[in-house]
Amino acid sequence: MPFASAWDSVTFEGDPFMASTDFGDIALFAKSRLVELQTLLVSGGVGVGFPTGPDSRLFRADGTQVAWIKNEALHLLPFVGTIWAPNDYFYMQSFLQVDVDAHGNTVSGSATGGRLPTIGKLSDTMLLNADLSAGYWIFRDRGQNYVVQGLATIVELNYATTLESADSVTGNGILITDAANRLDVFDISAGVHTQLGQTLALTTAFTFPLGSNYDKRADWEIAGLVSWLF
Repeated sequence: MPFASAWDSVTFEGDPFMASTDFGDIALFAKSRLVELQTLLVSGGVGVGFPTGPDSRLFRADGTQVAWIKNEALHLLPFVGTIWAPNDYFYMQSFLQVDVDAHGNTVSGSATGGRLPTIGKLSDTMLLNADLSAGYWIFRDRGQNYVVQGLATIVELNYATTLESADSVTGNGILITDAANRLDVFDISAGVHTQLGQTLALTTAFTFPLGSNYDKRADWEIAGLVSWLF
């Protein structure tokens, strides 16, 4: 269940960097093993992202709503991933995914406020996500008497870039687009993977941007992932 503390989906003129915590879009994935060797596994599949997050709304400073972007986009997420484990302790993983908006988002707006007629449909920009990580098990499979069954360190490189220019919608004195037009993000994550019992795992990591020639989403980030096997 995705939650994020980020820019508010409700924005007021003069205060574009308001923050809030919202429930995000849910994605479901199906995957299959493509290649399986003694030390190498390659899998691929496709995911579908559903618009369960909030709509975006823009207000003037006096409280008049001038734009409404409905969260309607259905995202197709084809991917391929690999894991290489030459021994019982060291492993490397890679992941490549394309994010395609298959539906778009209805945009309503008027510079004068009041009734907000539909002025077009805004498509999310196609994205490419690529990850490469390495990990090392400090210990694992300690026996049933231990709650912590395994502990591994992880380092991961993350790269995300747009494959096309940003879409735009205009009408009734309103222009809706991404002013940055393109996105190019390169960062590094370092963290710990903890295996709790046989069915529960917790991964925590810090993320920092790399290089001055790339876009920076934040000075740093902290992320947590809970995995439950059933």
